[in-house]
Amino acid sequence: MAEVRAAMTLVEDAVAGAMTRVLTPELARRDPVVRPSEHADFQSNAALSLAGPAGMAPRELALALQGELAGGTVPLAGLLDAAVAGARAVTADKAHELTGAALTEVVEAAGIGAVKYADLSTSRAKNYVFDPAQMVSLNGNTGVYLQYAHARLCTLLGKAGGAVATGVDASLPLHPAERALILRLDGFDAVLGEVAGELEPHRLCGYLFALAKALTEFYGACPVLKAPTPALRANRLALCRLTARTLAQGLDLLGLKAPERM
Repeated sequence: MAEVRAAMTLVEDAVAGAMTRVLTPELARRDPVVRPSEHADFQSNAALSLAGPAGMAPRELALALQGELAGGTVPLAGLLDAAVAGARAVTADKAHELTGAALTEVVEAAGIGAVKYADLSTSRAKNYVFDPAQMVSLNGNTGVYLQYAHARLCTLLGKAGGAVATGVDASLPLHPAERALILRLDGFDAVLGEVAGELEPHRLCGYLFALAKALTEFYGACPVLKAPTPALRANRLALCRLTARTLAQGLDLLGLKAPERM
């Protein structure tokens, strides 16, 4: 009996570990519901009990957990399912107005894009391990982080309305964060040349990640919609528009979609 209990504990620990990589922290702390089974040694009903709170279909969650439990080489279909499930969980943690088909489209774009980006962002000379939880993270060098940066820009530009179409006053002084973002944008053409010449898409991934980080620093230091003067507001909106266009183009070259809402 002690051996059976020890084996069950191992299964519980494995399923709980998979849950932490697929679900939100709150849901991952739930009981993995591992019980003896008539059809196998043990079974876990975590997918049935947690699919609803996670906003997923039971099969979708079960496949995601299966991919985590399998370890080593995971079939592409299982990896994509796990990534989409992870993207759905990340999206559920963010305030948004997406529902129905629109939500499904964004979640699939983020999940499938996350797998593509994880592959392309690593040099072909290096080995790596697919980690669905990390792939869909909103922090770090991930496709979801870049997609979210683009969506955030689209939201800001939408709030600005027609003000985006105004001209640029090149005589105005630049904040250091503005200058850094402009210089990063100026390097886009050179990076594309390197990628084409060396056939190394991870260089474009690295560039887009650096661009998104420069954008975050710009956001923190430079008010856009509430800029001190209309001319400065127009300049910063133009910079946001160019950054959004560059992110969208870069993502498209990598085969990722650039949602306008997330």
